[in-house]
Amino acid sequence: MVQDLLQIFNTAKRYQATDIGLVNVNNGVYVVFEPNEILPNGLNRVVRIGINKSGAFKDRLKKHFVSHNRGSSVFIKHVGRALISKDSKQHLLPKWMDRSFKSPEIEQYIKRSADFLSRCSFCVICVPNREMRESLEAKLVSTFSYNEGNTPTENWLGRYHNDVTIGESGLWNIEHTGSDLELSVEDALFISKNLVR
Repeated sequence: MVQDLLQIFNTAKRYQATDIGLVNVNNGVYVVFEPNEILPNGLNRVVRIGINKSGAFKDRLKKHFVSHNRGSSVFIKHVGRALISKDSKQHLLPKWMDRSFKSPEIEQYIKRSADFLSRCSFCVICVPNREMRESLEAKLVSTFSYNEGNTPTENWLGRYHNDVTIGESGLWNIEHTGSDLELSVEDALFISKNLVR
């Protein structure tokens, strides 16, 4: 199923931070790609899956890709943690996690995290129902994490994250990674039908 979903996601309409205004979905699931995370078959691999809780889907996307506020985006927090760990500056991790803490060094990591995220792209699945969004997110994370068909490259930034779950699962997600939730054939058909193309 992973290879089929990767084929579908790789043919979907792609957005970047500058395109969020063009997203015509009020509630949905977003699937994120990094430009250098290419599988041996030439497809971009999935690096993160997320949703909005209720309404304001574009606002959720802006919090990750535009606002650069580590207090409102766990994605920015994760990228920053990986950058800090890669630079062997673990002493900065508690300061990074304190969203009220500011310093020139922390500001540099905010900028680097924002630059990293600005190069990512994402596709969108329209899912109006909140319960179904939460279910699909959980099942997609479970499906793509720790999956040989979605293995990160050797140099993937997530491998430096101080929580091994991210480095080993291959996703910028922690919740639902490695769970036993499975996508059904009906889920896959729903995704294919509701993916923005």
